Amino acid sequence: MALEDEYELMVQSPQNEDSELLGHGREQIIQSSSSRRRFIIRSLLAFIVAIGAIIGLLISIKVDLASLVSQISRQAQGVMYSNGIWTTTDTLKSGLYVMGPPGVSLDGNLKADIRYVTAFLYAGWTNQFISQCHLILLAMMSRRVPILSPFIAHGGHLGGNESPIDFGVIFDMPRLSHDLQWPILEWSQLKLSVLTSNVTTRHEELNCWALTRSESKSEVYGTEIQRPFNFDITYTTAPDFAFMPNDWWGSFTGLANLLQPEGHEYAMSHSDKLRSFAPYGDGKPQMVNSTISPDQHMACFNHIYFLGGRTNYEYEHDVNPMWNLVGVNVHFTSHMDELANDYIRRIFDVSINARIPPFISIHIHRADFEGWCEPGRDRDYCLAPISAYARRLGQVQHELAGKHGPQSPLSRVGEVIVTSDEADPNWWAQIARLGWKTVDHEREQTVEKFGHWYPSLIDSIILSKGAGCVGTARSTFSNIAEARVKDWNGGPIRKVRWGSPDADMND
Repeated sequence: MALEDEYELMVQSPQNEDSELLGHGREQIIQSSSSRRRFIIRSLLAFIVAIGAIIGLLISIKVDLASLVSQISRQAQGVMYSNGIWTTTDTLKSGLYVMGPPGVSLDGNLKADIRYVTAFLYAGWTNQFISQCHLILLAMMSRRVPILSPFIAHGGHLGGNESPIDFGVIFDMPRLSHDLQWPILEWSQLKLSVLTSNVTTRHEELNCWALTRSESKSEVYGTEIQRPFNFDITYTTAPDFAFMPNDWWGSFTGLANLLQPEGHEYAMSHSDKLRSFAPYGDGKPQMVNSTISPDQHMACFNHIYFLGGRTNYEYEHDVNPMWNLVGVNVHFTSHMDELANDYIRRIFDVSINARIPPFISIHIHRADFEGWCEPGRDRDYCLAPISAYARRLGQVQHELAGKHGPQSPLSRVGEVIVTSDEADPNWWAQIARLGWKTVDHEREQTVEKFGHWYPSLIDSIILSKGAGCVGTARSTFSNIAEARVKDWNGGPIRKVRWGSPDADMND
């Protein structure tokens, strides 16, 4: 029976006192129930409208609910989103591994419960890059925090007069630290430099290992960092177990063992076989009276370029721990990347919003290789001809076509960008006649705008953007460019051998 019918029967019943009270009570109950029902219905409608409005708002501002929930969850766990990557804020912040901002003293900024390692640099920029990757890998193996030295204009490179440049100016340090899940520091985060500050810093002693089997070696590297950071460095020759057997190249495992308390203790227990010395003037060693124990808290090396896993020159091969474990993760900053893109757009004469056409990059290393040629031979006898690079270019183009198929733009890449250290204008004229593009740093006024570091930096980034790459054998500049194209872009690579006219004619 419906509530309305039940109500009619009630009001038509005998009108005694009890029935009147009962009927009146039921009427109130029925009216109250009806009011609650209307209230609930109105509330549900209002809630649905509100939810619809919220969803519409989120859609209108393109917020992904799943992404929003994920971000809130990650932030609650101490993980933040920055520059396109998630970073673990509670373990990778560089500030957790120093006492405070850079000051006048190194010792005052090192944490007592953290072990550090650093190494100094020499030679050309790419060799210094390799050394930095070696340092990071060594730090991870020995469970230390690496401190990266600034890149230096060593010897004849860049005229030897350009100011040092920090690793983080060129490469994306937060991304690298995140990808490796390892903290990384730079010297500029620990101590002020006289080159960038007017503050007088404290003169401090560093006792380091020298990765050399003899203190009489003509060059002892690391002297360039002494002046800007006000250090006085003394070196002690590394023990035999730090080197590969019967070789003067250092061993990753040997150095990692040396950085452990047991390895250090063992080395110093045989100190009669070690020698300590201090570099002076041109870097030649000066003997000191007794063997000095290198610091264990702030471990340091004169250089670690000549370092490998099982053999020397591993960076020239596919089995390459330096590149495969560290270097592949070292990406350029977005600023440097976009600066190189600007150069490429001008090379191809395309607008800032236009697509950069695919191209094959070629690096032809010549200038300082002339000194490696057989005495008495003409440089053209020794150095590879342009035709050798053209032949290798054809192989890269053929491999691209086979890999991507006839419908892909990568199957017919005709554009080429060449970088080289060659200064002969007649040689460059031959490049132009082939229709190959070049980076004209004189016309771009690269040095005037950015400094002497930037021609090499921009060349490196441009080479890394090739759909394929042709390089020069035994050139570290080429080796790293080829590795980037292969692993970052999935592109085919080739090397041009040199040393005689037919050096590159076997395949």
